[in-house]
Amino acid sequence: MSTAAPVLQPLTQEQIPALLATWTLHQERVTLSAPDHKHWQRPLDQRRIVVETWLRAFVADQAASSRAVVSLRGETVAAYLIATAIDLPRNSGYRAYAPDHFLSIGGDDWGVAEPREINLLAKLYADLAAWGISRGAEAQMLAVQNGDADADFWLDLGFARQDRYAFLPPGAAHPAPSKLTMRRAGPADLDLATHFTLAEAQCHHTAPIYAFAPPDLDATRRRTMAEELADPSTFVLIAETGGVALGGLSAFTLADLGHWMPSTTPTPCVYIDSAFVEPKARGHGVLRGLVAALAELADRHGARGLFVTYLSVNRGALRAWEGLGFQPLLTVHQRRLDPRAAKQHRARP
Repeated sequence: MSTAAPVLQPLTQEQIPALLATWTLHQERVTLSAPDHKHWQRPLDQRRIVVETWLRAFVADQAASSRAVVSLRGETVAAYLIATAIDLPRNSGYRAYAPDHFLSIGGDDWGVAEPREINLLAKLYADLAAWGISRGAEAQMLAVQNGDADADFWLDLGFARQDRYAFLPPGAAHPAPSKLTMRRAGPADLDLATHFTLAEAQCHHTAPIYAFAPPDLDATRRRTMAEELADPSTFVLIAETGGVALGGLSAFTLADLGHWMPSTTPTPCVYIDSAFVEPKARGHGVLRGLVAALAELADRHGARGLFVTYLSVNRGALRAWEGLGFQPLLTVHQRRLDPRAAKQHRARP
């Protein structure tokens, strides 16, 4: 007796409870693969409430730039994917890491399949990929949780790892070296602080596939840094020894979860937006000192930990952040498209 083929259709409000049941089973499996995270990450029942709120708002406000598709087997949501076509504004800092037009598709809370139904993700992805190409998307991006068994599936579909998101729980920062001085930067440090944030951006741009530098990067970073130095809620730190600056870090508080953040992340937290250590000073605990100083400030402001993103292809950054105790949460994957790819989508006879 053959099993009926699953039905693919747009997501509706009525299907959200069934979708959340599939999501919950998936998250329970992922949590079992990373049990050390359970003592500090946002509890699953709280995450489910957050995700349901996001989903209901998404379905209610779906625009021409968004699409959500599900694969139904009877009353069960066997698989689903959600995507949004993104057109970055000219002044967006994210233009340093992605094309102007891309498709944010699936991953993390927005793409799940039962283990025996993973082939359905390929069908849903084909639908969304063609839809994104028709809207001029030059790349597709998705987030895959640490420990998710579906990661290899996305790599097989042509995605590559890009940004790693990681979290440092309260009290986990390593002590700063005594020989270093950490201080909070002020407006007079604009040139120095801008130098560090630009140097960090240039390290990202050495990854030839994933990153490119916007033509106005220098002016944008300097303007942004000037605003940060004038904002008491932003943390800009300088590491020195003997009056010589060795590295810098900038960060700010995230009071609530943003759509780009993993729903596992406890909030409020402090997000490390930029960090750079001069090459000659590396290996002497400079980043450790900056993180320790920031963790102390974050604790005073009631933050529940530190949050950071970095390119996983940058092996030095990966070793540095994970060596300091940051726990990987998810990895953003990106698939760049050849402009000729649209020609591959031919109408069926």
